Amino acid sequence: MGRAHALSGRNRQDAVFVRDTSFALADGCGSCEQSEVGAMLAVRCCSLLAERLVSDGVPLTSSEFLEQLQKLLLAELEKRVLDLGRDLGLFSLLGACVTEEWTLLYGLGDGAFACNGTVTEIGPFENDAPPYLAYGAPLQLAPLVLLPTTQVHSFALASDGAVDMLRTGVGDCFDHADRLRRKLFLSKPSDDASLIVCARLS
Repeated sequence: MGRAHALSGRNRQDAVFVRDTSFALADGCGSCEQSEVGAMLAVRCCSLLAERLVSDGVPLTSSEFLEQLQKLLLAELEKRVLDLGRDLGLFSLLGACVTEEWTLLYGLGDGAFACNGTVTEIGPFENDAPPYLAYGAPLQLAPLVLLPTTQVHSFALASDGAVDMLRTGVGDCFDHADRLRRKLFLSKPSDDASLIVCARLS
């Protein structure tokens, strides 16, 4: 949790969900109350739905994959939270899905990602207002990286509070999960900071 959130008594608004082959990270809109509720549900639903699409044979290389994922994700959120208010659906979303053949990183909103050591920041946006999935069409989950899995040695997803840490490097954390947690804690970020890192160890 970021210092600003802790000092103001606000909840942590980042959420992370990790499966064996599907990963998601969401960053709730800081100016909206309870956006962390939508973020927490979104990462779980997104990861599970991505796995289902892969299991159903929808290829990561097809635009149909992200189109179906967004449609299914919005339907789940509308059933669970969006009927309580659109603010609960205001969050940035980054995800990754890995199969034996392909690795796909995707997202909508702000944050950053890295692939094979190359870091890309998403944003900043005008008036500090990232596009959020709940705003609907024409906003779409977008592919950020699509590579054969054999060419991917490492990747990372980061909320905007963890961008600086991602830029300074997290390679020494790949073989020691708790080292990443300690590094995040010692960096004392003002905003909530979340990272997902994945690396090939052999």
